[in-house]
Amino acid sequence: MADDLTLIPERNAYYLKDLWKCVLYEKGGNDKLWYMGMQNLVYTLPMFDAMAWLIRDVITGKTPLPSKSVRDVDEKKWQKKLADAEATADIEEIIRFQSDYLQDLIGQSDYPSWDCKKTAQLFIDWKDNKVASLMKFRDGAHESVHGSGIAEKNPNAWWDIFDDSYEAYINPKVSDTAD
Repeated sequence: MADDLTLIPERNAYYLKDLWKCVLYEKGGNDKLWYMGMQNLVYTLPMFDAMAWLIRDVITGKTPLPSKSVRDVDEKKWQKKLADAEATADIEEIIRFQSDYLQDLIGQSDYPSWDCKKTAQLFIDWKDNKVASLMKFRDGAHESVHGSGIAEKNPNAWWDIFDDSYEAYINPKVSDTAD
């Protein structure tokens, strides 16, 4: 790829400069060069999905590409939100920031609704569990963002599970070390 089309981030960030909505390269490519997943990630699959839907919709003309001046204002808004979140030095604010970003992406297309606030809280709970016990945080059960209730807790500690097959997960043998 030509040097003038290569994204070279200033730093590893949760929202990169020169990418409208973190997907459209603003420094070259004639509004036709798209990147996905270039920033630090809290989310993965739903964010990649929402990015892809926005890209698809702009390319197909379903969603009009805003003017450069509108995109510049939008990028400055998101850069300010990121700076505010990073200034707190609190990962929970970064999680909320990326949840807001995902919600914004979802609002740009007909991507299915996603409960970003609930998902953010699940990430925060996961982080709290990891801080409480690095060796046991995987042993917890969490609520689904899709409304299907709380997952069944595995009777065995993560540390003691050596068979990660579907069958072993569905029919676990209770370990003597499970607490």
